[in-house]
Amino acid sequence: MKKNYIIIAVIIILVLLAIFVKQPSKEVNQNPVATSTSVTTATSTATTTLPVTLKETYTPPAAASEIHVTAPLVGQQISTTSLTVAGEALGAWFFEASFPAVLTDWNGKVLAQVPAQAQGDWMKAGFVAFKATLAFPKQVSGSRGYVILKNDNPSGDPARNKSVQIPVVFK
Repeated sequence: MKKNYIIIAVIIILVLLAIFVKQPSKEVNQNPVATSTSVTTATSTATTTLPVTLKETYTPPAAASEIHVTAPLVGQQISTTSLTVAGEALGAWFFEASFPAVLTDWNGKVLAQVPAQAQGDWMKAGFVAFKATLAFPKQVSGSRGYVILKNDNPSGDPARNKSVQIPVVFK
């Protein structure tokens, strides 16, 4: 009988460990005007958080060879209810000349979602320019959000999912 209690206790501990390990933690940088901020880039297998300084083009470390974002800048203040997202990505990010572009608030609530459209032949081997315009409701000044760009993955295979998160500040 004592053996059964030990086995049950071990199973409970393993379940609790599994739940704890799967819980992602989210660091919050409350200083929206800093010249350096944390940027999280994610794929289906890993998430990397690195310090990034504002510059004209943002190339996420995990996707440096696949996507370059020219707008918005990391930590950019958004003063209107419309945001243009632009850059270039490898043709493999597109399916039928588009991939999803999403704007969320800091808590992950989707504020806008549209397809980022290829601005040229998306079936070529190199980079293809893209553009998307996200229209969203007015947000509280100083609150933060993310522009999330996801590769279009018609296969549905989670191992092929890739995404880039760019933090922005609402004005």
